[in-house]
Amino acid sequence: MPTPILSLPIADLQYAVNCMEIDELIAFSLCSNRTKNLVKSSKRKIEPIYADVDLNLISLRISPREEEFERPPPQSMTFRIRPDFLIKLERENESEYDVWRTPEFTQSDLVAHFLSIFNEPLIHVLKIENTDISYLDTVKQIMPKFDILEIDDMCSDAVAKMAFFELAPIAVEQVPSVDHSLLRFYLPVCPTTALFMPIRILSLPIADLQYALNCMEIDELIAFSLCSKRTKNLVKDSKIPIESIYAEVYENYICLEIIMPSNLRGVQDDPDLLFIYLDFSNPWITLERKNGMEVWRKEGFTQSDWIAHFLNIFNGSMIRELMINGSFPISYLDTVKRTIPKFQKLHITDDCSTELAKIAFRELIPSADKVQIDIDPFDNELHISQFLKPNLNYVCLLNWRHPYKLQLDDLLLANCTFLTMSSANITERELNRFVKLWMKSSHIFYRPGYIEMSIRNEINREELFKGIKYQTLDNCHLLKLADGKELEVCRPATLQSPLVRFIDFRTFCRSLSHLYYLSVCALPVQLMPIRFLSLPFEDLQHALNCMDIGDLIAFSLCSKRTKNLVKGSNSAIEPIYAEVNENQIRFEIMRDLQEIRYIRKPSIIFLTSSDSQIKIDCGYGFKGWWKQEYTQSDWIAHVLSIFDESMIDVLNIGNASLSYLDTVKQIIPKCRTLHISHLCSYDVAKMAFFKLSSIAVEKLEIKKNIFDNGNDISKALTQNLKSVSFIDWENPFKLELNDLLVLNIANLSIRAANITVKELNRFLKLWMKSNRRCYRPKRITIGLNDEIEINPEEVLKGIKYQIVDNEPRLKRADGKVLEIFVLKSFVVFKFQ
Repeated sequence: MPTPILSLPIADLQYAVNCMEIDELIAFSLCSNRTKNLVKSSKRKIEPIYADVDLNLISLRISPREEEFERPPPQSMTFRIRPDFLIKLERENESEYDVWRTPEFTQSDLVAHFLSIFNEPLIHVLKIENTDISYLDTVKQIMPKFDILEIDDMCSDAVAKMAFFELAPIAVEQVPSVDHSLLRFYLPVCPTTALFMPIRILSLPIADLQYALNCMEIDELIAFSLCSKRTKNLVKDSKIPIESIYAEVYENYICLEIIMPSNLRGVQDDPDLLFIYLDFSNPWITLERKNGMEVWRKEGFTQSDWIAHFLNIFNGSMIRELMINGSFPISYLDTVKRTIPKFQKLHITDDCSTELAKIAFRELIPSADKVQIDIDPFDNELHISQFLKPNLNYVCLLNWRHPYKLQLDDLLLANCTFLTMSSANITERELNRFVKLWMKSSHIFYRPGYIEMSIRNEINREELFKGIKYQTLDNCHLLKLADGKELEVCRPATLQSPLVRFIDFRTFCRSLSHLYYLSVCALPVQLMPIRFLSLPFEDLQHALNCMDIGDLIAFSLCSKRTKNLVKGSNSAIEPIYAEVNENQIRFEIMRDLQEIRYIRKPSIIFLTSSDSQIKIDCGYGFKGWWKQEYTQSDWIAHVLSIFDESMIDVLNIGNASLSYLDTVKQIIPKCRTLHISHLCSYDVAKMAFFKLSSIAVEKLEIKKNIFDNGNDISKALTQNLKSVSFIDWENPFKLELNDLLVLNIANLSIRAANITVKELNRFLKLWMKSNRRCYRPKRITIGLNDEIEINPEEVLKGIKYQIVDNEPRLKRADGKVLEIFVLKSFVVFKFQ
């Protein structure tokens, strides 16, 4: 300041003030009352002031308005007000900072001074981040008023609630003239509904009230229904669907899992999920929500009342599954029975004791329609026939470690519609006797329609069908009676453990869950007595929507018309996953998760084979499908076509055969992501990379070091690919400077790499001197060995750079920009 600035003519003085930066203006205004008034009278315009509270520090961001400057505007300034009344000044895009101290100025005085000289009535936005509760009173004193309060999700629940109660009234009361709401409050757990519901919700028109109910979360619906009988009836009459309710019994409490369909409120990937815990010894419940736990109480409500209330407001929903765990005390079984009087499925897990399994079955079986037992509780006191006698729809005995001892009488006394046994001890002679008795009897009252069992020992088919007339269909044997009833006995050839199925076709023809057997039925007219294609369009569409994946594929193969019908139904599927092992490709196809509510078997698995057929499993073991003149490529193209998929999503190369890779390329011409597993041999992984990398449209990931010399990796890096990840921490990739210079991959990631910091520095220097505009890479990520930590100063040694957002940035003469990010053993180059 070589001249007395205050002695300048008023026009020159005003010009000088207009040329000052924000920090210079504030420093000038602090000199005296006269300088303060000069700055204030200059009417310098700034953007609205933002204040952040983080770690007991208040940061004020002051930026000039850009429209006032023909030249580039001055930098924005951030003033951090510390508890010791020091001001830390940070300039935009600069790493250095200044520290100011003004005698006799408190923190409130500093904020008031800033507002005064820039003619601002108040702070525009006050944002509360991660701070202490004790500091909120200080914030309230320093910031007497502001426009908008934001509470960040980084706050703890306690800080968020206190900040809302202490600071929200200031934001609302000080700006009453503003029409729209100035309070944006993002608090996970609502401290009180009154603050968020200023209107009388029960006075809303019925359409608006229904809309409000549809927008509520599950816990909000339950809370609303507990207010009065009217609110309970409103929730009940809204008929909001619940996808399922599961109950799991632990040592001293029951856990309820309530799921609302994810598409109900337009959130496709985030289903509404609520966990409720009911303690056996207390009448209250605990809710586990996305943002913490809450305890609810209602006077006079027992645990049974809570569950009855949940089921009632959701229109008589039933507990889908009750799971009994091993830690559950036997003495609480009566309590569970009273609390949950009805449920669809009883599931007794394998960690239960034998005694618990027996008593749980006896006590709870009257309340269930289906039973699954993962333990063998049968002995001389409790015979397996007692489990098969109850009038149940479905019984599953699942214990591979201890085979269930099964006899002829047990099969004859079975009274469940569906019976599945994971492992059974029964002889061919008893099975043969059972089939003969079934053939001779009128079996009008024999209820089972489906019996499936896996038998450890190899079954002698001649012994099984000795003295019985049957027809052979594929890998199954069909027995017919004069009255039209049929029995099918199957043993899939693809399973080492024999699987025997007894199916009464007349029984399962009335069940949609057995449509899988349409493909092997000798008389399809018996399964489809109506003209399917003559149905009205809406009914036909509904029938297609109810089909499993296997049914849709089988139906589409009948004719061009059926293919177009399936394609026109727009049946969505999840991305197709394919895996190559030995000389076979395994495909997994699943219906879209939003459309499988009424579909029993939403996914299928099919395998390619050496001939033109495929082997498909819809849930009952593999069967061979074939179509005249269809090759393996035709099968894949057909499936992609009917489900409107352009390509396989993920192709995983596992323990594949080297000679089979050419076949893979023919069958799958392209995929979005190619994944080469670490399970591959060295030769297979290397050949798969060079032979199949061209079919990967978006990304290629290889988890094995396939390069035994320097030329190999250079050859791989010159491939014209979009995104490639090399991952092998045990055998790092040897990387040199020339490899980075010839790189032709847009997005490259190598973890881990053997390369020196000196070579990385040399690469950056060559890039700065080069004028190559055709250098293709957009991002390079290099991870060194975990024991090596990269020094950013050594990487950037001898190179001019800027610091932008705390990261180095290089800029060439031709305008090209390179951003560098270094974190411990990782370095990232981002080209712009």
